[in-house]
Amino acid sequence: MKRLTVILLIIFILFSFSEGVSRENLVKSAFQNISPMFGYNAQHTRQYPYDTSTNNGTLKWKFKANAHISSSPAIASDGTIYAGSGDYYLYAINPDGTLKWKYQASNKVNASPAIAPDGTIYVGSEDKNIYALNPNGTLKWKYQTGDGVASSPVIGTDGTIYIGSKDDYLYAINPNGTLKWKYQTSNDIFSSPAISADGTIYVGSVDGYLHAINPSGTSKWKYQIGVRIDSSPAVASDGTIYVGSDHGYLYVINSDGTLKWRYQTGAWIDSSPAIAYDGTIYVGSRDGYVYALNLTGTLKWKYKTDGPIGSSPAISSNGTIYIGSNDNYLYAINSDGTLKWKFKTGNHVFPSPAISSDGTVYVGSDDGYLYAIGSSSTNTQSQNCDLFLDSFERTSIGSNWTIIDDPNPSSNSNWYISNGRLVQDSNIYRTDNEYLYFQGTHIVAGNSSWSDYSFSFDLTPTDDDGVGAIVRYQDKNNYYRFIMVSDPTNNGPFRRIDKIVNGTPVTLTSDKGSFVVNKNYKITINVLSNNIEVFIDGVKILSATDDTFRSGKIGFTTYACSAIFDNACVSGSAVTQQPTGCKWTGTWDSTWGKMYLTQTGNIVTGNYEHDNGKINGTINGNNLIGTWAESPTYLPPNDAGDFILTMSSDCKSFTGKWRYGTSGDWKEDWYGTKVSDTVPSQNPK
Repeated sequence: MKRLTVILLIIFILFSFSEGVSRENLVKSAFQNISPMFGYNAQHTRQYPYDTSTNNGTLKWKFKANAHISSSPAIASDGTIYAGSGDYYLYAINPDGTLKWKYQASNKVNASPAIAPDGTIYVGSEDKNIYALNPNGTLKWKYQTGDGVASSPVIGTDGTIYIGSKDDYLYAINPNGTLKWKYQTSNDIFSSPAISADGTIYVGSVDGYLHAINPSGTSKWKYQIGVRIDSSPAVASDGTIYVGSDHGYLYVINSDGTLKWRYQTGAWIDSSPAIAYDGTIYVGSRDGYVYALNLTGTLKWKYKTDGPIGSSPAISSNGTIYIGSNDNYLYAINSDGTLKWKFKTGNHVFPSPAISSDGTVYVGSDDGYLYAIGSSSTNTQSQNCDLFLDSFERTSIGSNWTIIDDPNPSSNSNWYISNGRLVQDSNIYRTDNEYLYFQGTHIVAGNSSWSDYSFSFDLTPTDDDGVGAIVRYQDKNNYYRFIMVSDPTNNGPFRRIDKIVNGTPVTLTSDKGSFVVNKNYKITINVLSNNIEVFIDGVKILSATDDTFRSGKIGFTTYACSAIFDNACVSGSAVTQQPTGCKWTGTWDSTWGKMYLTQTGNIVTGNYEHDNGKINGTINGNNLIGTWAESPTYLPPNDAGDFILTMSSDCKSFTGKWRYGTSGDWKEDWYGTKVSDTVPSQNPK
């Protein structure tokens, strides 16, 4: 059996090399680093050998640095994630999101690290140094260049480290930290070098040239583009070089230095291209589009985000493309150009994502967090947000929420919205009988008539005292509360469900569970009849039975604790029987004229007659949740926004609501009746 396995492996490798783009990196040994460098491999193809088909865009955890993260992560063989930050540190983070160690440079670490086969981590800093660190975080050596280092290193097969500097030089450094050679361009080097199969090193420079350098350090050729090159080149298996430029063209250069073709986008390209195993080239542009190009230079498709793109794509083995945008989202795009999902961070996503062997996608953001995004178990209740949805994508809290500070407060609360999240950063607590009440402040929203529902939200505690949520809120003295306290000096750790009756808490159930500061949790609280259930990250932790309150609003609460809340979702249908087997594909008579929908998996796209409208949505239970857009601009705030459509139990009609942008008032007047299960081949566009 072992001999057969070896033979099959050899056949697989030989077959892989026969494809247009080499797939040699799809066969990995267990001891190899998972994502050793920027662009995954020395050719910077960004084609990963890892399947992400089960990655549904769920936050597993996030790690907080003290400044922006512009560095793209590298992942070691043991799963350790390395990323730099503008706070001068290189961080080593365990796969569970906890800090392993951090190393302080003397200036920003915006460059991406690289990991050698022996575990040595190489990274540059704006302090002019190139650092070599041992896997335990101690310094092995450092090499000083003449200016800041924003280029990311690439490691040759002989262990040579190649890296650019703002002093105009490309450096070749031996594994022991001595200089092998340096090659001078005529301006700064931000681009990260790539190495072809024959050992040629390619790098762009602000001098407007793509430089081809022999392994000896001499010039092989240089191709004049004429404008600065911040994009890092990618090299295909046939030696073709792909690189972006600041006048909006993606250049495709033959290995002899002649132009093969170029493709123009609508703005400059500092995103670095990716090459899929089928030869498709993906690249982002500052015009906000992700482009998919054929090998001949023709457009395959393009996908529009809502902000400029400086991030570089990463491609999973199943063909999903991951890329960030300055609209604060990480996008997962199917190979046919349709959206799989998108994940919201708190600021621009300029770094490039990295894919781990378990399908987790890691990416940094200008909000200072490194995000781990993957798939996680959820409770069986689907979250459809048919009653309420608030993702806080605005600058003020607004009138939907009411803030109440509990009696005898130690200070005033401080609720506000920052980077698309709801924040409470005061240490407010109730001073009388503190350990009876565990109160401080709360904020509520919704409708007092809501009875059976599921309330879910994202929670990041930024302190270790008390934080939680409220359901079936009648008034400030009567409601159910889930609260958890971690600090042992405040009687923690504990988690419990309380009912507050006439201002006095009564504990219904509790345990000794704790939480981790600065870790993100998905909390879900289900209230059905007289049952109350609390889930954390899909695992039921508490349940209780009580008949005191049968309806009420939802809310958040803190006790002597700061915290961040996001994605408040209330679903009435999530705790009732859901219809199954309904298909959205077909022709519908709707409020906005004929509507033509096509369902592919859980994605629905289509158009409708009013103002040449278009929709793009995701199925969640019996709901279709997504965005609409209309002429003339197809952009918010006046010509695009959100919608939620709810399918009837007989699959023949829907009711729904829509709003302008992501924070307008919902208008509950979108109705539809299915007239056909088919879509005309030439439906109105």
